Amino acid sequence: MDKTTQKSEGDSMTQYKGKDNWKNMISYEIDKMKKDSYGKMVEKDMTADEYWDQEEKDLNESYKESVRQREERSKRKGINKAPKVF
Repeated sequence: MDKTTQKSEGDSMTQYKGKDNWKNMISYEIDKMKKDSYGKMVEKDMTADEYWDQEEKDLNESYKESVRQREERSKRKGINKAPKVF
C-alpha cells in the first residue's frame, strides 16, 4: 500500500493514494477527535456542557433500548423453553 504523510492544521494525517480514499476521510475525522478520560472519542472543540448533554442523551437511549429488550424477552420467555421432564 502506497502511503504519504501530510501535515494538516498542525496535526499529522496519513494520506493514502489510489482506491483508498475512504481511509483519507476516516483519518481526517479522527484528526478532529480526541479521547476523553473514559476512552470515548469526542470532538476536540466540544464544550463541557455539550459533552454532558450528549452523555445524558446516550444514557437515556441506552436505557430505553434495555427496557425494550427486556420486554421483548419477557414476551417470548415461554416459547424457547423445553418442557421439564423431571
